[in-house]
Amino acid sequence: MREMFETDLKEDYQGLEVMFLHVAQGQAIQSKGYPVRKPSDLRGKRARVPSGTGAWVLEEFGAETFSVPVTKIPQSLQRNIVTTALIPFNVMPLLGLNNHISHFTEGHEMTRFGNVIFQVSVNKEKFNSFPPDVKAAFRQASDEEFLREIGQMWKDDEQRGIKLMEQFGKEHIVLSKEKTAEFQRTLEPVVERWIDEVSKDGIDGKALVNKARKLIAEHSQQ
Repeated sequence: MREMFETDLKEDYQGLEVMFLHVAQGQAIQSKGYPVRKPSDLRGKRARVPSGTGAWVLEEFGAETFSVPVTKIPQSLQRNIVTTALIPFNVMPLLGLNNHISHFTEGHEMTRFGNVIFQVSVNKEKFNSFPPDVKAAFRQASDEEFLREIGQMWKDDEQRGIKLMEQFGKEHIVLSKEKTAEFQRTLEPVVERWIDEVSKDGIDGKALVNKARKLIAEHSQQ
């Protein structure tokens, strides 16, 4: 996202001085009362969605989707409003999901089933009013080195949630490379759906996806 910001993303952040964009490790499948080992295991299940594209993901799996605020996930699971949540592992301790979830699923080598983008930004007019040394301090505190550090912090924080669930005897399902590929094939229509949606605004979504995937592959080797 850092490499694509100036050329491809900046237009979406009018009026903001963006310090940096980042993501969590990604959405995992957390289920109550049943394991998820293949896409069809979610068919007909009541699932909490994290975002618009998250809803598309769960719809592709055949789940019935519900929009539930993060803070309401425990109550929704307790009352069986939903029996599944698409959410990262680092929220488990914060929400006490060990009291509600029986199984939690991720793909091969921590592959996940979607993500949401977070931003750290300042109102542009406000930022422009800062003296040069303050602007420089903001920039220094959000450079590439900081991004690598914060990314590692998010990744490490996932382990805290995983350990908590394992301590309470919950089943941690890590899919094989082949099973992960099955999920990815199932979700390819979500990518095509996004490409079709943005094309209505004159955006070459396919080029963006290809560029993003290339950069992700490059940075994954580092």
